Amino acid sequence: MKNVKVILALCLSGFFANAQLSNGGFESFVTLPTCPSSYDITKASSWNGLRTTYSGANCNNSVVDVLGTPSNVDYFNQSAGGTSSCQNGTPRTGNGYVVCEERGFVGNSPFNELIFQSLSGSLSAGTQYQFRCYVNRFTSTASLAYFNVYLVNQSVGSTASAIMNAVRSQSGLVGPLSGIPTGTGWKVFEKKLTVPSTGNYYLVIGDMFFCNDFNSSTLFRWGIDDVEFGVACANAGPNKNNSRAGGCCGPCNPSSVQIGTPAQAGYSYSWLPTTALSNAAVAQPNASPCNSTIYSLTASGPNCVTSTSTVYVIPIPGPSCCKLSAVTGIKEEAEEKEAFFYPNPASGLVNISLLTPPQEIKIIDLNGKTVFIDHRISTLNYSIDISKFSKGLYFLNIKTDQKTESHKLIIN
Repeated sequence: MKNVKVILALCLSGFFANAQLSNGGFESFVTLPTCPSSYDITKASSWNGLRTTYSGANCNNSVVDVLGTPSNVDYFNQSAGGTSSCQNGTPRTGNGYVVCEERGFVGNSPFNELIFQSLSGSLSAGTQYQFRCYVNRFTSTASLAYFNVYLVNQSVGSTASAIMNAVRSQSGLVGPLSGIPTGTGWKVFEKKLTVPSTGNYYLVIGDMFFCNDFNSSTLFRWGIDDVEFGVACANAGPNKNNSRAGGCCGPCNPSSVQIGTPAQAGYSYSWLPTTALSNAAVAQPNASPCNSTIYSLTASGPNCVTSTSTVYVIPIPGPSCCKLSAVTGIKEEAEEKEAFFYPNPASGLVNISLLTPPQEIKIIDLNGKTVFIDHRISTLNYSIDISKFSKGLYFLNIKTDQKTESHKLIIN
Protein backbone atom coordinates (compact mmCIF):
# COMPACT_ATOMS: atom_id res chain seq x y z
CA MET A 1 0.00 0.00 0.00
CA LYS A 2 1.27 3.44 -0.85
CA ASN A 3 1.19 6.29 1.63
CA VAL A 4 -1.94 8.36 1.20
CA LYS A 5 -1.25 12.06 1.53
CA VAL A 6 -3.57 13.67 4.08
CA ILE A 7 -2.76 17.29 4.73
CA LEU A 8 -2.80 19.80 6.81
CA ALA A 9 -2.93 22.41 9.49
CA LEU A 10 -1.34 25.84 9.56
CA CYS A 11 -1.40 28.46 12.27
CA LEU A 12 -2.40 31.74 10.72
CA SER A 13 -2.75 34.96 12.68
CA GLY A 14 -3.61 33.09 15.85
CA PHE A 15 -6.10 30.59 14.43
CA PHE A 16 -5.87 27.28 12.64
CA ALA A 17 -6.91 27.03 9.00
CA ASN A 18 -7.50 23.39 8.03
CA ALA A 19 -7.79 21.79 4.61
CA GLN A 20 -7.71 18.08 4.00
CA LEU A 21 -7.30 15.99 0.88
CA SER A 22 -8.53 12.42 1.19
CA ASN A 23 -7.40 9.29 -0.64
CA GLY A 24 -4.67 11.06 -2.63
CA GLY A 25 -3.20 7.71 -3.67
CA PHE A 26 -6.58 6.30 -4.87
CA GLU A 27 -6.06 3.25 -2.66
CA SER A 28 -9.34 3.41 -0.74
CA PHE A 29 -12.55 2.39 -2.49
CA VAL A 30 -16.27 2.32 -1.77
CA THR A 31 -16.54 -0.77 -3.97
CA LEU A 32 -13.63 -2.59 -5.56
CA PRO A 33 -13.65 -1.85 -9.32
CA THR A 34 -13.78 -4.99 -11.48
CA CYS A 35 -13.50 -6.10 -15.10
CA PRO A 36 -14.84 -6.10 -17.70
CA SER A 37 -16.55 -2.71 -17.24
CA SER A 38 -17.42 -1.94 -13.62
CA TYR A 39 -14.68 0.58 -12.83
CA ASP A 40 -16.13 4.09 -12.77
CA ILE A 41 -14.75 6.91 -10.60
CA THR A 42 -17.56 6.77 -8.02
CA LYS A 43 -16.05 3.54 -6.68
CA ALA A 44 -13.01 5.51 -5.42
CA SER A 45 -13.46 6.96 -1.96
CA SER A 46 -13.76 10.79 -1.85
CA TRP A 47 -13.37 11.37 -5.60
CA ASN A 48 -15.82 12.18 -8.39
CA GLY A 49 -15.65 12.78 -12.12
CA LEU A 50 -16.65 15.57 -14.50
CA ARG A 51 -17.30 15.40 -18.23
CA THR A 52 -18.02 18.09 -20.79
CA THR A 53 -19.35 17.20 -24.25
CA TYR A 54 -19.30 19.91 -26.94
CA SER A 55 -22.00 20.13 -29.57
CA GLY A 56 -20.05 21.87 -32.33
CA ALA A 57 -16.67 22.37 -33.92
CA ASN A 58 -14.99 24.40 -31.18
CA CYS A 59 -15.13 25.28 -27.50
CA ASN A 60 -17.46 28.22 -28.13
CA ASN A 61 -20.38 25.95 -28.90
CA SER A 62 -22.92 24.71 -26.36
CA VAL A 63 -21.85 22.12 -23.85
CA VAL A 64 -23.40 19.40 -21.71
CA ASP A 65 -21.77 18.87 -18.31
CA VAL A 66 -22.25 15.73 -16.20
CA LEU A 67 -20.67 14.28 -13.08
CA GLY A 68 -20.50 10.90 -11.32
CA THR A 69 -20.89 7.64 -13.23
CA PRO A 70 -21.94 9.36 -16.52
CA SER A 71 -18.60 11.20 -16.54
CA ASN A 72 -16.99 7.91 -17.69
CA VAL A 73 -13.82 8.64 -15.70
CA ASP A 74 -12.17 5.28 -15.01
CA TYR A 75 -10.97 4.13 -11.61
CA PHE A 76 -8.60 1.17 -11.67
CA ASN A 77 -7.40 -0.81 -8.67
CA GLN A 78 -5.30 -3.92 -9.14
CA SER A 79 -5.94 -5.36 -5.70
CA ALA A 80 -6.89 -9.05 -5.76
CA GLY A 81 -10.11 -9.41 -7.73
CA GLY A 82 -9.73 -5.91 -9.19
CA THR A 83 -8.94 -4.54 -12.65
CA SER A 84 -5.48 -5.95 -13.48
CA SER A 85 -6.76 -7.68 -16.62
CA CYS A 86 -8.54 -4.69 -18.21
CA GLN A 87 -6.87 -1.49 -16.96
CA ASN A 88 -4.96 1.13 -18.97
CA GLY A 89 -1.32 0.96 -17.90
CA THR A 90 -0.25 0.48 -14.29
CA PRO A 91 -0.30 2.73 -11.22
CA ARG A 92 2.75 4.77 -10.26
CA THR A 93 2.72 3.27 -6.77
CA GLY A 94 0.37 1.00 -4.88
CA ASN A 95 -2.76 -0.40 -6.52
CA GLY A 96 -5.07 2.48 -7.42
CA TYR A 97 -5.13 5.32 -9.99
CA VAL A 98 -7.61 7.03 -12.33
CA VAL A 99 -7.71 7.50 -16.09
CA CYS A 100 -9.44 10.40 -17.86
CA GLU A 101 -10.13 10.68 -21.58
CA GLU A 102 -10.58 13.47 -24.08
CA ARG A 103 -11.09 13.90 -27.81
CA GLY A 104 -10.64 16.94 -30.03
CA PHE A 105 -12.80 18.45 -32.74
CA VAL A 106 -11.95 16.45 -35.86
CA GLY A 107 -14.51 13.88 -36.97
CA ASN A 108 -15.98 12.94 -33.61
CA SER A 109 -18.01 14.38 -30.77
CA PRO A 110 -15.46 16.31 -28.71
CA PHE A 111 -15.35 15.89 -24.95
CA ASN A 112 -13.01 16.02 -21.98
CA GLU A 113 -12.99 14.49 -18.50
CA LEU A 114 -11.67 15.77 -15.17
CA ILE A 115 -11.69 14.62 -11.55
CA PHE A 116 -12.57 16.60 -8.44
CA GLN A 117 -12.88 16.35 -4.68
CA SER A 118 -14.57 18.46 -2.02
CA LEU A 119 -11.75 19.44 0.33
CA SER A 120 -12.76 19.14 3.96
CA GLY A 121 -12.17 22.23 6.06
CA SER A 122 -11.51 25.68 4.67
CA LEU A 123 -8.76 27.36 2.66
CA SER A 124 -7.51 30.77 3.74
CA ALA A 125 -7.00 33.83 1.57
CA GLY A 126 -3.36 34.90 1.51
CA THR A 127 -2.02 31.39 2.17
CA GLN A 128 0.10 29.69 -0.47
CA TYR A 129 -0.84 26.07 -1.17
CA GLN A 130 1.20 23.42 -2.92
CA PHE A 131 -0.35 20.95 -5.37
CA ARG A 132 1.50 17.92 -6.67
CA CYS A 133 0.45 14.82 -8.58
CA TYR A 134 1.82 12.41 -11.16
CA VAL A 135 0.46 12.24 -14.70
CA ASN A 136 0.96 9.60 -17.38
CA ARG A 137 -0.10 10.16 -20.98
CA PHE A 138 -1.00 6.61 -22.02
CA THR A 139 -2.28 7.61 -25.50
CA SER A 140 -1.82 10.80 -27.50
CA THR A 141 -0.84 11.83 -31.02
CA ALA A 142 0.65 15.09 -29.73
CA SER A 143 4.19 15.37 -28.38
CA LEU A 144 2.82 17.37 -25.46
CA ALA A 145 -0.58 17.47 -23.85
CA TYR A 146 -1.61 20.05 -21.30
CA PHE A 147 -2.74 19.75 -17.75
CA ASN A 148 -3.83 22.02 -14.92
CA VAL A 149 -5.42 22.19 -11.47
CA TYR A 150 -8.10 24.54 -10.16
CA LEU A 151 -9.66 25.56 -6.86
CA VAL A 152 -13.39 26.30 -7.11
CA ASN A 153 -15.33 27.83 -4.22
CA GLN A 154 -18.08 25.44 -3.18
CA SER A 155 -20.47 28.38 -2.97
CA VAL A 156 -20.99 28.05 -6.75
CA GLY A 157 -23.08 24.93 -6.12
CA SER A 158 -22.66 21.20 -6.56
CA THR A 159 -23.92 20.58 -10.10
CA ALA A 160 -21.57 19.64 -12.91
CA SER A 161 -22.37 22.84 -14.83
CA ALA A 162 -21.75 25.05 -11.80
CA ILE A 163 -18.32 23.52 -11.17
CA MET A 164 -17.27 23.40 -14.83
CA ASN A 165 -18.43 26.96 -15.51
CA ALA A 166 -16.30 28.11 -12.59
CA VAL A 167 -13.32 26.23 -14.01
CA ARG A 168 -13.92 27.67 -17.47
CA SER A 169 -14.05 31.19 -16.03
CA GLN A 170 -10.59 30.65 -14.54
CA SER A 171 -8.97 29.09 -17.57
CA GLY A 172 -10.39 30.59 -20.74
CA LEU A 173 -8.55 29.43 -23.85
CA VAL A 174 -5.16 30.90 -22.89
CA GLY A 175 -3.29 30.86 -19.63
CA PRO A 176 -0.51 29.12 -17.73
CA LEU A 177 -0.07 25.57 -18.99
CA SER A 178 2.19 22.67 -18.13
CA GLY A 179 3.20 20.27 -20.87
CA ILE A 180 3.14 16.54 -20.10
CA PRO A 181 5.32 14.43 -22.45
CA THR A 182 3.64 11.46 -24.11
CA GLY A 183 4.80 7.90 -23.62
CA THR A 184 7.48 8.71 -21.06
CA GLY A 185 5.88 7.24 -17.96
CA TRP A 186 4.67 9.00 -14.84
CA LYS A 187 5.69 12.67 -14.67
CA VAL A 188 5.32 15.00 -11.73
CA PHE A 189 3.05 18.04 -12.09
CA GLU A 190 3.38 20.79 -9.47
CA LYS A 191 1.71 24.13 -9.00
CA LYS A 192 1.38 26.71 -6.25
CA LEU A 193 -2.14 28.02 -5.66
CA THR A 194 -3.86 30.75 -3.67
CA VAL A 195 -7.54 31.53 -3.17
CA PRO A 196 -9.18 34.98 -3.35
CA SER A 197 -11.31 34.46 -0.26
CA THR A 198 -11.44 32.15 2.74
CA GLY A 199 -13.94 29.33 2.31
CA ASN A 200 -14.57 25.73 1.31
CA TYR A 201 -13.26 24.65 -2.09
CA TYR A 202 -13.36 21.90 -4.67
CA LEU A 203 -10.01 20.68 -6.01
CA VAL A 204 -10.48 20.07 -9.77
CA ILE A 205 -7.76 18.29 -11.77
CA GLY A 206 -7.54 17.92 -15.53
CA ASP A 207 -7.10 19.41 -18.98
CA MET A 208 -9.34 22.40 -19.66
CA PHE A 209 -7.12 23.54 -22.53
CA PHE A 210 -7.81 20.56 -24.75
CA CYS A 211 -9.50 22.86 -27.30
CA ASN A 212 -6.00 23.72 -28.46
CA ASP A 213 -4.59 20.19 -28.42
CA PHE A 214 -4.10 19.95 -32.18
CA ASN A 215 -7.83 19.33 -32.85
CA SER A 216 -7.09 15.62 -32.92
CA SER A 217 -9.76 13.00 -33.47
CA THR A 218 -7.70 10.49 -31.50
CA LEU A 219 -8.95 9.49 -28.09
CA PHE A 220 -6.39 10.62 -25.51
CA ARG A 221 -6.01 8.71 -22.25
CA TRP A 222 -4.04 9.96 -19.31
CA GLY A 223 -3.65 8.68 -15.77
CA ILE A 224 -3.46 10.52 -12.44
CA ASP A 225 -1.87 9.13 -9.28
CA ASP A 226 -0.34 10.18 -5.93
CA VAL A 227 -2.08 13.51 -5.43
CA GLU A 228 -0.84 15.87 -2.71
CA PHE A 229 -2.35 19.17 -1.66
CA GLY A 230 -1.71 21.37 1.34
CA VAL A 231 0.00 24.42 2.69
CA ALA A 232 3.38 24.88 0.98
CA CYS A 233 6.25 24.33 3.43
CA ALA A 234 8.51 26.81 1.62
CA ASN A 235 7.95 30.55 1.68
CA ALA A 236 10.95 32.56 0.55
CA GLY A 237 9.19 35.84 1.29
CA PRO A 238 8.97 39.01 -0.79
CA ASN A 239 11.67 40.16 -3.19
CA LYS A 240 14.28 42.43 -1.65
CA ASN A 241 16.70 45.16 -2.63
CA ASN A 242 20.12 45.63 -1.07
CA SER A 243 22.58 48.37 -1.96
CA ARG A 244 25.94 48.56 -3.64
CA ALA A 245 27.68 51.52 -2.05
CA GLY A 246 30.09 52.03 -4.94
CA GLY A 247 27.59 51.36 -7.73
CA CYS A 248 28.15 48.76 -10.43
CA CYS A 249 30.97 50.86 -11.91
CA GLY A 250 32.96 50.86 -8.66
CA PRO A 251 33.65 48.68 -5.61
CA CYS A 252 30.74 46.52 -4.54
CA ASN A 253 30.57 46.96 -0.74
CA PRO A 254 27.14 45.26 -0.55
CA SER A 255 24.72 45.77 2.28
CA SER A 256 22.91 42.86 3.92
CA VAL A 257 19.18 42.15 3.70
CA GLN A 258 17.17 39.42 5.41
CA ILE A 259 15.20 37.04 3.18
CA GLY A 260 12.68 34.32 3.93
CA THR A 261 9.91 34.16 6.51
CA PRO A 262 9.91 33.15 10.19
CA ALA A 263 10.88 29.55 10.97
CA GLN A 264 8.21 26.98 11.76
CA ALA A 265 8.76 24.33 14.42
CA GLY A 266 10.02 21.03 13.01
CA TYR A 267 10.75 22.40 9.52
CA SER A 268 14.06 21.95 7.67
CA TYR A 269 15.37 24.60 5.27
CA SER A 270 17.88 24.58 2.42
CA TRP A 271 18.81 27.60 0.27
CA LEU A 272 20.53 27.57 -3.14
CA PRO A 273 22.80 29.09 -4.22
CA THR A 274 24.66 29.58 -0.97
CA THR A 275 26.57 32.55 -2.39
CA ALA A 276 26.55 35.60 -0.11
CA LEU A 277 24.23 33.95 2.44
CA SER A 278 24.93 34.06 6.17
CA ASN A 279 23.48 30.55 6.67
CA ALA A 280 21.90 28.38 3.96
CA ALA A 281 20.15 26.07 6.44
CA VAL A 282 17.93 28.54 8.31
CA ALA A 283 14.56 30.06 7.48
CA GLN A 284 15.74 33.69 7.36
CA PRO A 285 19.36 34.11 6.34
CA ASN A 286 20.97 37.44 5.52
CA ALA A 287 21.86 37.93 1.86
CA SER A 288 24.48 40.35 0.59
CA PRO A 289 25.04 39.68 -3.12
CA CYS A 290 26.87 42.08 -5.41
CA ASN A 291 24.80 40.98 -8.41
CA SER A 292 21.12 40.23 -8.90
CA THR A 293 20.54 36.76 -7.47
CA ILE A 294 17.64 34.33 -7.45
CA TYR A 295 17.63 32.35 -4.20
CA SER A 296 15.60 29.12 -4.07
CA LEU A 297 14.33 27.74 -0.77
CA THR A 298 13.35 24.09 -0.32
CA ALA A 299 11.50 23.33 2.91
CA SER A 300 9.85 20.31 4.45
CA GLY A 301 8.10 19.69 7.73
CA PRO A 302 5.05 18.37 9.52
CA ASN A 303 1.56 19.35 8.36
CA CYS A 304 2.72 20.82 5.05
CA VAL A 305 3.72 19.76 1.54
CA THR A 306 7.44 19.81 0.68
CA SER A 307 7.95 22.62 -1.79
CA THR A 308 10.31 25.21 -3.21
CA SER A 309 9.98 28.97 -3.31
CA THR A 310 12.14 31.70 -4.84
CA VAL A 311 13.09 35.22 -3.89
CA TYR A 312 15.02 37.82 -5.87
CA VAL A 313 17.63 40.03 -4.25
CA ILE A 314 18.36 42.97 -6.51
CA PRO A 315 21.27 45.26 -5.65
CA ILE A 316 20.52 48.94 -6.24
CA PRO A 317 23.61 50.61 -7.77
CA GLY A 318 25.10 53.90 -6.70
CA PRO A 319 24.67 57.05 -8.80
CA SER A 320 27.85 56.38 -10.82
CA CYS A 321 26.34 53.39 -12.60
CA CYS A 322 24.55 53.73 -15.92
CA LYS A 323 23.27 50.17 -16.36
CA LEU A 324 22.84 47.00 -14.35
CA SER A 325 22.64 43.41 -15.65
CA ALA A 326 19.28 42.05 -14.52
CA VAL A 327 18.59 38.41 -13.74
CA THR A 328 17.07 38.13 -17.19
CA GLY A 329 20.50 38.13 -18.79
CA ILE A 330 19.65 41.24 -20.83
CA LYS A 331 21.05 44.59 -19.74
CA GLU A 332 18.42 47.15 -18.90
CA GLU A 333 18.39 50.62 -17.45
CA ALA A 334 19.10 50.58 -13.73
CA GLU A 335 15.81 51.15 -11.97
CA GLU A 336 13.59 49.31 -9.54
CA LYS A 337 11.57 46.73 -11.43
CA GLU A 338 8.10 45.47 -10.63
CA ALA A 339 8.94 42.05 -12.04
CA PHE A 340 11.88 39.80 -12.77
CA PHE A 341 11.89 36.69 -14.93
CA TYR A 342 14.09 33.76 -15.92
CA PRO A 343 15.48 32.05 -17.88
CA ASN A 344 16.15 34.30 -20.83
CA PRO A 345 16.62 33.02 -23.51
CA ALA A 346 13.98 30.39 -22.79
CA SER A 347 12.42 27.43 -24.59
CA GLY A 348 10.00 25.86 -22.08
CA LEU A 349 8.69 27.68 -19.04
CA VAL A 350 9.33 31.34 -18.26
CA ASN A 351 9.16 32.00 -14.51
CA ILE A 352 8.12 35.46 -13.34
CA SER A 353 8.49 36.89 -9.84
CA LEU A 354 6.39 39.96 -9.06
CA LEU A 355 6.55 42.59 -6.34
CA THR A 356 2.77 43.06 -6.50
CA PRO A 357 0.01 41.11 -8.30
CA PRO A 358 -0.27 42.58 -11.81
CA GLN A 359 -3.39 43.63 -13.65
CA GLU A 360 -2.16 41.96 -16.83
CA ILE A 361 0.70 39.93 -18.30
CA LYS A 362 1.06 39.93 -22.06
CA ILE A 363 3.56 38.57 -24.61
CA ILE A 364 3.78 40.37 -27.96
CA ASP A 365 5.73 39.32 -31.05
CA LEU A 366 7.70 41.65 -33.35
CA ASN A 367 4.64 42.10 -35.57
CA GLY A 368 2.67 43.54 -32.67
CA LYS A 369 0.49 40.45 -32.30
CA THR A 370 -0.49 39.41 -28.78
CA VAL A 371 0.40 35.72 -28.46
CA PHE A 372 -0.38 35.40 -24.74
CA ILE A 373 -2.47 37.37 -22.26
CA ASP A 374 -3.76 36.73 -18.75
CA HIS A 375 -5.80 39.03 -16.49
CA ARG A 376 -6.52 36.58 -13.66
CA ILE A 377 -3.32 36.67 -11.63
CA SER A 378 -3.37 36.52 -7.86
CA THR A 379 0.09 35.06 -7.18
CA LEU A 380 3.52 36.71 -7.00
CA ASN A 381 5.22 33.71 -8.64
CA TYR A 382 3.90 32.94 -12.12
CA SER A 383 4.95 30.66 -14.99
CA ILE A 384 4.16 30.72 -18.72
CA ASP A 385 4.60 27.75 -21.06
CA ILE A 386 6.20 29.10 -24.26
CA SER A 387 7.10 25.73 -25.78
CA LYS A 388 4.64 26.20 -28.67
CA PHE A 389 5.86 29.71 -29.57
CA SER A 390 8.10 30.25 -32.61
CA LYS A 391 11.73 31.13 -31.97
CA GLY A 392 12.56 34.82 -31.93
CA LEU A 393 12.41 38.06 -29.99
CA TYR A 394 9.26 38.96 -28.05
CA PHE A 395 8.20 41.62 -25.57
CA LEU A 396 6.93 40.61 -22.14
CA ASN A 397 4.63 43.39 -20.90
CA ILE A 398 3.60 43.49 -17.25
CA LYS A 399 0.94 45.99 -16.20
CA THR A 400 0.54 46.97 -12.55
CA ASP A 401 -1.34 49.71 -10.74
CA GLN A 402 1.76 51.88 -10.97
CA LYS A 403 3.08 51.34 -14.48
CA THR A 404 3.56 49.02 -17.44
CA GLU A 405 6.96 47.41 -17.85
CA SER A 406 8.23 45.96 -21.12
CA HIS A 407 11.00 43.35 -21.10
CA LYS A 408 12.74 41.71 -24.02
CA LEU A 409 12.23 37.93 -24.11
CA ILE A 410 14.18 35.61 -26.41
CA ILE A 411 12.63 32.23 -27.27
CA ASN A 412 15.06 29.70 -28.65
